Amino acid sequence: MSKLNTDGKGAIRIGHYTKNAIESFENNIVNQKDYLEKVDKELKKEEEPKSQFK
Repeated sequence: MSKLNTDGKGAIRIGHYTKNAIESFENNIVNQKDYLEKVDKELKKEEEPKSQFK
């Protein structure tokens, strides 16, 4: 069993990561035309089964 980080530094790192991710998302929404459509298309590409033979 791993020792839990009780000093709060892990929570702070997660908070900074989340804040930066949200800011990046907001900037892309504002600055890129059809951003959500682009993201949706990329996610659908990732969901497609990969063919063994190319």
